[in-house]
Amino acid sequence: MNLARLAFLAFVAGLGFLILFIADREREAGVERLSNYKIAPRSAPEADRSVKPVSTPAPPTRTDR
Repeated sequence: MNLARLAFLAFVAGLGFLILFIADREREAGVERLSNYKIAPRSAPEADRSVKPVSTPAPPTRTDR
């Protein structure tokens, strides 16, 4: 087996381990699927009152023609 094939197999094995580890942690926490979480929508201005909207500046006009 050459080194590239061995490195690829190690990468796939590590990725599979990571996916299975995360799935196991979710089941222990009582979470079936992360996509089932519901987050109440908030508009951007309600999120932080100290943030002011930014407008883009108008392009400069040339008057010296």
